[in-house]
Amino acid sequence: NIKSYKDVLIKLFMEGQDSYRNKVLVGLHENATFGRSLHQTYERIAVAKGFECDFAQDVSQMLRLSIGRSHRFYAMDLNLGNPGGEDLLSAQSIYQIIHPRMREKEAYFIGLSGSQAIVDRARELRIPAELKSDFSFAKFLDQGFN
Repeated sequence: NIKSYKDVLIKLFMEGQDSYRNKVLVGLHENATFGRSLHQTYERIAVAKGFECDFAQDVSQMLRLSIGRSHRFYAMDLNLGNPGGEDLLSAQSIYQIIHPRMREKEAYFIGLSGSQAIVDRARELRIPAELKSDFSFAKFLDQGFN
């Protein structure tokens, strides 16, 4: 069976890669209903593209999961842990951890917000950021293959 042979080759190839290459970490503080829906959407997109998707719901969990080389893609609320607030400390902390790997194209990061003012502030700090309404999770995951 050609399909199963191809699947075996892909599996062997993926096992030979560093495990971070097929993992995504998303940190959101959305309300329970909207957040769950967004998590499900992001997870469906990630799985369809061959990724595992982990979620962090607070800064400490995001920090713990960001240390080391456990993920390739990182998307998070710029003010994770402070919904509606202007404090970007959580995003700055995560970005500092990931940035050295970004220079080598081993990791990709995007900070998200519903506020243009927060996005602009993040960009002033040279943190990659987008409005949630403009963000495409699928395109974000595709950038690692360009």
